[in-house]
Order: sequence, then structure tokens, then C-alpha cells
Amino acid sequence: MKKVLFICTKNSARSQIAEGLVNHDLAGKVQAFSAGEKILP
Repeated sequence: MKKVLFICTKNSARSQIAEGLVNHDLAGKVQAFSAGEKILP
């Protein structure tokens, strides 16, 4: 099974939405994960 990681700055909802769509629409073929990154001063 292929895996994909969606990364979004400041952990916006975009990566979580993409993860959910891929996991729902491509269940059994692709496994998606999401993460956010935030650079602290």
C-alpha cells in the first residue's frame, strides 16, 4: 500500500482535509497522513 504525507504550514485545516479525502476515496490503495509545521522565533 502506498503512503502519502500532506504537510501544511501552521497546521492549517488543508492537510487534514486532504488526508480525510484520500483515506476515504482511495481506501485500501493509499494511506494518507497529515502534519503541520510551525517555525518558532
